[in-house]
Amino acid sequence: RIQALTDTTLPGNLQKSLAKASRKTGIKVNPHLLRHWLCTDLIAKGVPLPLVQKQMRHSDLKTTIGIYHEYNEDQLHGLYDT
Repeated sequence: RIQALTDTTLPGNLQKSLAKASRKTGIKVNPHLLRHWLCTDLIAKGVPLPLVQKQMRHSDLKTTIGIYHEYNEDQLHGLYDT
């Protein structure tokens, strides 16, 4: 339960919370998965890559592009639809 958004959560507490939620829902969730989801979602929504880079705290834009810039096959096929 989140009581306030004024303090930073300790990594161990976040991992425990996500593990508990995973057990309850049967959906595997971890901090890395959430980070990956956030980044790919920002890119899919058209957020400029330099802003995504800043949000993800990557020192090099190549990291953002190389790790997270995945394409959606529907988007790829849609490029050639008229």
